[in-house]
Amino acid sequence: EKPLLKAKLPRAKAKGKAKAQPSVADSESYVHFRTADWSSLDAQEHQELKVEKITGHCLVASGHRIWCIGGDREVEGKSPPAKISLLMMDLRYRRWEDHTPPAASYAPSWRWGHSSCMLPAKFPVRPQHKHRKVMLMCGGFDRDMNHLDSWHFCPLKGRFFVPASGLKHVPLPGAYHSLAYCDVTDHVYLFGGQCCVGGPYHYFDAVFEHDLIDSHWALLPRRGPTPEARAQHAAVISNRVMIIHGGTNGIRSFRDLWTLDLDADPPRWSEVKIEGHPLWVGVRPRARFWEVVPHRPFMAVSSCGGIMVAQRQKPEESQPGKLGLFALNLQKPRWRRVRTNLAPSWAGNFGA
Repeated sequence: EKPLLKAKLPRAKAKGKAKAQPSVADSESYVHFRTADWSSLDAQEHQELKVEKITGHCLVASGHRIWCIGGDREVEGKSPPAKISLLMMDLRYRRWEDHTPPAASYAPSWRWGHSSCMLPAKFPVRPQHKHRKVMLMCGGFDRDMNHLDSWHFCPLKGRFFVPASGLKHVPLPGAYHSLAYCDVTDHVYLFGGQCCVGGPYHYFDAVFEHDLIDSHWALLPRRGPTPEARAQHAAVISNRVMIIHGGTNGIRSFRDLWTLDLDADPPRWSEVKIEGHPLWVGVRPRARFWEVVPHRPFMAVSSCGGIMVAQRQKPEESQPGKLGLFALNLQKPRWRRVRTNLAPSWAGNFGA
């Protein structure tokens, strides 16, 4: 299977004496991508599930199956179920199926806006599952409650499990925070988020660290300037550096990029000074009670410092806009658009 994105590395010139290749490629080379065009899976429509209107969910793939976990969606002719929405698409048949757990089952309650990350197989939810990766999901909210519980989901089995005792609850209730796993130290980091407090939302700027071996949460000390409190941002970790981008605090849409040096003592935030034009993030949001204005992007990072972001492109006239791909290298931070054809329409808090 061909990957969708490949970095173009510079080649040595053939003229004259061969030159030694540099140990590190040109700082801009990591943001030049060869891309395949977007293509639709053309899944069979399922009118009762209202899949096209879901928001605030997350996705995880396992073999030929794609799991859509959580999210707020309409339920035909009835109130939402007691347990979390769980949909599955079989890529062989391209058909959505409803696997929402029954009310009496051991599973999270109905919610959206939870954060999630994948954990390696060395942290199995059961001894007999030692070769299976699991997803860690934390928090979220519904129309009545801010959640602070944590759960494991096994995509191979399609089942939920309760984590170890120290991981059962996150330090702060709420949703749309970020969760990122560091494979160097086996730590998980939770940043930001929002919590409904009697109508208006309260936003957080704290970073919490969880040691998967010792199984406990701890507030991370920090020094120097810090990002503003926010939710609906994206976060990744590479080489012991956590990178966050975007988000909102209900009044302002953020286009900034920050790095957190996790090896510093104490950890230190630094804002990345963007060269050239910043990314377009839309009009200023209106602060509304009981409503989340969608802003969440998707972000991936390579070990060489290349960042790719999927978020809304600037629309033309009254159109909602397309989902755009943008790339940047931390060594020379200049955003560049990755050109693709047949991009899907931007659809709010999508899962990726």
